Amino acid sequence: MFPAGVPVLRPPHPADDPADGPARRATTTVALYPDGRLSLHRHGAQDQPFPDPDAYLTDLRARYAPSPT
Repeated sequence: MFPAGVPVLRPPHPADDPADGPARRATTTVALYPDGRLSLHRHGAQDQPFPDPDAYLTDLRARYAPSPT
C-alpha cells in the first residue's frame, strides 16, 4: 500500500499484548479551525482523564495559548 521509502511501524512485540499490560487507546483528535476554535473530533488517550470534552479543550487552550508579543 505504501511506497518502499515510507516508514511503517512494525507489528507489536508479543510483550506489548494489551492483555498483559495497560489498555491502549487511540490518540485524541482535535479539530482546529482557521478562526482559532477547537473542537474534539475523536475521544482518545489524551482526553480520557478529563470529565468531559470541554474540560479537555479548556486545558489545551490554557497550555497552548499564544504568548503575548
